[in-house]
Amino acid sequence: MKKLFLSVALATLSLTTFGQITKKVDEFTGETHYSTPYLGRIRGVKMIEAISGHVFIDSANNKRCYIKIKCWAQSPSGNASGAFILFDDGSKLSFSEDVDYDYDTYVNAYEVSSFMDIDRETLIQLTQKNIKAVRVYVHDRYLYPEETKRLRENFNLLLSSIPN
Repeated sequence: MKKLFLSVALATLSLTTFGQITKKVDEFTGETHYSTPYLGRIRGVKMIEAISGHVFIDSANNKRCYIKIKCWAQSPSGNASGAFILFDDGSKLSFSEDVDYDYDTYVNAYEVSSFMDIDRETLIQLTQKNIKAVRVYVHDRYLYPEETKRLRENFNLLLSSIPN
């Protein structure tokens, strides 16, 4: 019975979490926010996130793209900075932004994350290359091939949803 429940839960999460772009419009400011779902593995019923993409469009139609990379650690590393994306062709993207640590009691570990502003060219690169791994400070997260495929699809959907 547990296997059946887990199979149904995984299928439901796959249908509702991957391949969808969320669009939210702030009624007060008129800003629009597009975002990909987090890509990650399932641990229990909680997603163990890795990377997501976001686009903000303000009322003057200025666009700001950013990505969030997230890993997990057993302990915080103090004042840390730096994040990386490693592609399967050996190329890398590196960022110098600060790292945030938040303890998550559900997974009994620290969520290690960093937000990075990116330009449209970097977003296009994320749609064309396969991500092998991400690193936040010294904490690594390697992706499975099926995760890499879904991630590229998510970034393609995000790119196509941004108005010119």
